[in-house]
Amino acid sequence: MAQDSSADVTERTATTPDQTAPESTEKSAHSPAQSVSRRALLKGTASAAVGLTGLSAISGTAAAESCNYRPQRAPSWFGYVNPMTGATHNVPWGTDQITIFIHGFDTQRASARDYGWEVWRKLHDMGYPGDGISCIWAAGDSWNDWPWAQTNAIDAGYALGNWLADIGSVQNNGIEVNLVCHSLGAKVALHCLSTLQNRGLYINTVHFLGGAVVDYLVGQQYLDAVVYGCNWLHNWHSTHDDVLGTTFRRAEGYSWPVGWRGIASGTVPENWTDHDHAFEITQHCQYMDYNAGVVNDLYYTL
Repeated sequence: MAQDSSADVTERTATTPDQTAPESTEKSAHSPAQSVSRRALLKGTASAAVGLTGLSAISGTAAAESCNYRPQRAPSWFGYVNPMTGATHNVPWGTDQITIFIHGFDTQRASARDYGWEVWRKLHDMGYPGDGISCIWAAGDSWNDWPWAQTNAIDAGYALGNWLADIGSVQNNGIEVNLVCHSLGAKVALHCLSTLQNRGLYINTVHFLGGAVVDYLVGQQYLDAVVYGCNWLHNWHSTHDDVLGTTFRRAEGYSWPVGWRGIASGTVPENWTDHDHAFEITQHCQYMDYNAGVVNDLYYTL
């Protein structure tokens, strides 16, 4: 696996065939015995086909939202993995407890590391003993990249799931892995869980921060992935998040995202918990903020 020392170089490479999940992973099934065991233990998305012209027309809505929350710059030693390319930087190999931050749409590598650092240092300051890194993936540079980024989110999720499985960082081996995912990073996480579930594996917890995934698809396309791919999934949402309530809905045929009001329609997985933060969260980037985000509450759900 390549060790990448150029931590602040922008990632924007197109998906190539060798970056997709292996065919064997797609076809592997979760056996009935494994399903019963996981249920006892635990007691994407189909996006609308939006043309580039339509996306360009609404790009001003997202850009117009002023974000007052800026993360502290990550130190050079803070690690990351890019599962799509295999590049890693200061991954704490051999750790038995790790939280991985997965960034959302239109986020470059430096910002992805900064937000991952913001989340981890808050957890660390509250007493979390585990390690932390960011997961970097090619998420686009503008609204014109929205369809391309959604495809990459699927590929990145499969790649991350296979990476965790291949290095043995799964709950089956006693390794506590937590995924904290912002915006479209939720779709990466769902496909990561799908890959793990198909291999009979699972992780500890997943946390959506303003998740940019259509709500009813969770109970349709991703139900088994959530139920069997992790112990618990916590969804932190706010109806004051205008990027999700306005921009995302226009791009996705006015469907509701989980990050807006939780799962309001469709099946709710048995290990899913919605957390309404409408009174605290008023901006899409605020969830990760050290002082005004949700990580102080997220800490108690790890």
